Amino acid sequence: MKKHCYITSISFFVVAFTLYAMEDNSYLNYQTFLTNNTKYPSIILQQVDTHYLTQEDKQFFTDLAGNFTDLKEMFGLSIAVMIKGIHTIKPETLFDILQASEKERTCKMPEGQKYFYNWMIKNADTYTPIGTLSLATYTDPLPTTEYTDKLLLELGLILDPLYRNQGLASHFASHIVTWLQNAPQFKQATFCFNTLPTNKGTHRLAEKLNYQHLVTRSYELDFGLFKKTITSDLFFIPKQ
Repeated sequence: MKKHCYITSISFFVVAFTLYAMEDNSYLNYQTFLTNNTKYPSIILQQVDTHYLTQEDKQFFTDLAGNFTDLKEMFGLSIAVMIKGIHTIKPETLFDILQASEKERTCKMPEGQKYFYNWMIKNADTYTPIGTLSLATYTDPLPTTEYTDKLLLELGLILDPLYRNQGLASHFASHIVTWLQNAPQFKQATFCFNTLPTNKGTHRLAEKLNYQHLVTRSYELDFGLFKKTITSDLFFIPKQ
């Protein structure tokens, strides 16, 4: 059964990218978020296994990963040029690199907490992809022991550049977060996300929604063959 949520105005944006689907769950398979605001389309979140994507969806994932502006901001110019070269010459190789990287990340997750989900975000009217959402068990060190025995889940959202800076993420975020927090297996989980210090829009939205800034830290950004340590801000999301 398809579930529907009607919303008004909410806020959220995260820059991250993950691939690899691990688990099927009926609650998390499909969700529609309807809006009466004519400025924004209603959206569908459709859980996907990246090993069995349609050609259109696979191309969308690959093009998001190969976006030169994002790559340059995250990795710097030289690595961005190399990754973009792979994307241009042999895009299927870029997709394979991403899957291998995420499989390695999954191996680091504790037994019994190996959660990794991906959703396509699609326009509910046209069914065209406009972004991706991911949710994965957090595996990096923390500067506090407060969450040592708790399930910590990291959210990642990336939108097609054509849909950025229009308030779309702000409009849908809180209800998406609430939907995820209400999943039976995540009732006791804590949600978090990483973002670059230069992403001022994300910081303003985090402040507006009272997301807790935990730490500014060094963060290894893994893109398969290419890794780089960057500065990242880690935010925790309170229960909605």
